[in-house]
Amino acid sequence: MPEPKVQRQQAVQNLLHGLKGLEPLKKLFWSELNYDRVNQSLSRRGWKEGVAGLLADDPVLFASGADAFIFGGFDIVLSNPPYVRQELIVHIKPILKRLYPAMFDGRADLYCFFYARGMELLGRNGVLAFISSNKWFTAKYGSKLRAELASRFTVKSITDFGELPVFEAAATFPTIFVAQLGSGRKEQCRYTQVQSLNPPYPDLHSLVHSQGSELAATAIAPSGWLLVGNTGSSLIQRMKENGQPLSSYLKVGIYSGIKSGLNSAFWIDDATKRWLVAEDDASIKVIKRLARGDDVRRWHFIDSGLSLIYTHSELDIEAFPAIKKYLAKFRHQLEARAGSQEWWQLQQSQYGNGVWDRPKIVYPYICSSSRFTFDRAKVTQI
Repeated sequence: MPEPKVQRQQAVQNLLHGLKGLEPLKKLFWSELNYDRVNQSLSRRGWKEGVAGLLADDPVLFASGADAFIFGGFDIVLSNPPYVRQELIVHIKPILKRLYPAMFDGRADLYCFFYARGMELLGRNGVLAFISSNKWFTAKYGSKLRAELASRFTVKSITDFGELPVFEAAATFPTIFVAQLGSGRKEQCRYTQVQSLNPPYPDLHSLVHSQGSELAATAIAPSGWLLVGNTGSSLIQRMKENGQPLSSYLKVGIYSGIKSGLNSAFWIDDATKRWLVAEDDASIKVIKRLARGDDVRRWHFIDSGLSLIYTHSELDIEAFPAIKKYLAKFRHQLEARAGSQEWWQLQQSQYGNGVWDRPKIVYPYICSSSRFTFDRAKVTQI
């Protein structure tokens, strides 16, 4: 006979407390786990007595989705995965690559693999419903995930909050993504680019109904996604057919921002900047004013009060002993980053042709409205 609900909960808690190396996850797992779904006796689900007994005796096995494989999958998978940057999961990337080879990318953040796992757990015509970062929509590391979803699923709804502060404690660029297993359905995805958190928010049904629009039938394809409404899609297509790309007018390239791989090492305040220059005058040559995406506003920058240690790939670090000494404090973390850069180098410095020292137009890659500004002051954008 299955254990009573309270005993089953206690059994899970005891098992979790016995695990090693998962301390940060235990509290989250326990608080998020919803036992209401097993309120009825396991045997009443129509499962064979032996299987019901096995799952009753092993609540962790039951909670982890083992029944999905035994009974053909879940009708719906709901998830709000943790936002953990890829630099912090280097030690488990070989495991993730083995588990999800078709969708693996070495620069993907952890939440992408929750999508992969969610797909595995779904049954026939099952629905995937996620609240996660939206960065996989456009990032290169999300290309395999986008292709897999486009080829196997019908994307039903995307509600994108962009940079709006839905979660006050973190800037995670949240989106609500809903898709149903099975492609080829004759229905269009409803896409909503949320402009503000004013009413009708937080009434999401009204928000999607009033602000959303249908994507073109070809907007979500294995070859690429174009997340704009039908009107915008037609306009973009006409521009591609009749216009010239901006890159054809430029004598230099179009660059993305710098990626450090460990902001706590390379982003410094004024006090640290003064100390580095006092230790070695030469340090000032590799310390640049920093502008983060949120600091780039329409026609101007907000002063972040921060600077960047700009250790690019062609820098002779031995010429800057104070910088090297300072970064050495973070060496263990820096060596754990993805990529093949030297431990003291930025992960992606975008170094080339002195681009950061020249006047340039700067804009944030993710924003709720157009924010372009002209940089004359040699600002380094992240």
